[in-house]
Parts: sequence; C-alpha cells; structure tokens
Amino acid sequence: MIVQKFKDKLFALRKTLGFIYSRYTFAAIGRDLLFLISTGAEIYGITVLGRFIDETANILFDWNEFDLDSYFGTESFYYLLMLLLLWVVLQICTQGREYLFHVINENVWKDSQREMLAKVSGANLEDVEKEEFQDYLVFVP
Repeated sequence: MIVQKFKDKLFALRKTLGFIYSRYTFAAIGRDLLFLISTGAEIYGITVLGRFIDETANILFDWNEFDLDSYFGTESFYYLLMLLLLWVVLQICTQGREYLFHVINENVWKDSQREMLAKVSGANLEDVEKEEFQDYLVFVP
C-alpha cells in the first residue's frame, strides 16, 4: 500500500514537471538558473563576510585614528563593496524568481482550466457522473 502511494506520487510528480517544463520551458529554466545564481551568491557572500570581518578587525587593531580616505584603499572597503554587490545580485535573483513563479502559476491555472473545460464539454454526461471523471474535475492548484 505504501509502495503504491509512493509510486503514484512519483508518477504525479513526473507528470507535473513534464507539464511545466514542456509548456513553460524558458520561465522554468530561467527560474532554476536564478535559484542557482542566488544560492552561489549567498555561499560566496559568507566567505566575503568572513574576510571583511578579518580585515576590519585588522584596521581596528592597527590604526590609531580612522581616516576615510585611507579606508577607501583597504581590503576591508573592497570586501564591503563585494558584499553590497552580492546583496544586489541576490535581490535581483529573488525578485526575478518570484516573478517567474507567478508567471508559471498563472499560466498553469489558465491552461489547466481550459483543458478541464474542453474535457468536460467533449465528454458524455454519463462519463461526467462517474467517480473517476469527478476526480479529474477536482483541481487544487
């Protein structure tokens, strides 16, 4: 019983992914690429943050007074700019992923509704009353 449910879930997952990637290829692959880029930016950001903390600690220990003009030429400022750049990349990727998610979601909703209406309108009324057919009509996005 458990194995059959697992097989059914895998079959449904395969059909769903096939539906999305076959119809909305550009949006789905673009969303996945943005996810990879944002994940890479987050991971690299952790490394850069550690280097920024180390360089800032060196400045705090070595300098007697803070000079802004001298700070612009330090590694600490470079890592601060890198963190800002990585944050901007992360925000762009996140917003792009959200937009593509909504585009895919709206298109799936429209296409599935259209297909269900076409299926119901093309079927016999006796078939519509069958339990198996009713399962196809119940759609939860």
